[in-house]
Amino acid sequence: MLLSVLPLLLLLQGPPPPAERAPLADLLERAQRRLVASDRSGARRELTRALALYPASPAVRNFSGVVEAEDGNYRAAEAALP
Repeated sequence: MLLSVLPLLLLLQGPPPPAERAPLADLLERAQRRLVASDRSGARRELTRALALYPASPAVRNFSGVVEAEDGNYRAAEAALP
């Protein structure tokens, strides 16, 4: 339940100031490192943050969809894919 509400809450607060905005490549790299370390919840947090900052990014949406599909969350995977 919390994971489904968290992206909405992040979107409602708006994007952070430019000084706090992490580059997309950095966010995706951190998510990838967490996946390699078997930290799926950490990878999801990074991807949720990336989606909040870059909601139109096909790379973020695709990565999120792949993670969801690997976890068996096929509906969430379909919704995430661009």
